[in-house]
Amino acid sequence: LLRMLQKSGGDAATAMEVELQATCVATSVAAARHFINLDSTKTRGGLDPRLLVFEFLHNVLLRLSQVQLVERFMAAARNHKSGGSGVQQMIMGAGKTTVVAPLLALILGEDLEIVVQVVPPALL
Repeated sequence: LLRMLQKSGGDAATAMEVELQATCVATSVAAARHFINLDSTKTRGGLDPRLLVFEFLHNVLLRLSQVQLVERFMAAARNHKSGGSGVQQMIMGAGKTTVVAPLLALILGEDLEIVVQVVPPALL
């Protein structure tokens, strides 16, 4: 596509835009997905469709650290009846407010339970 554009006399700005878009598509397709849990042989695994839907709806690519943090909180929530709780720390800009918190609300707010989050407007 880029070569055809260059041969047809397209301007350099358009050619650069096409190349940038192609790079973005290639990067997105080749990116590692962390919502698939593979076994040790890397041949069988499980898929958590909630994470896939979250990526699609929020137009984000979940990072491994975010998925691991959500899994830790979910394990703590499962152990809540036995007195378990969880506190974790992430650096600023790692997606606590925009990724981890909404994803936990989506996953934990099932059946007869509801999750309410109060976030200051400055963090949104």
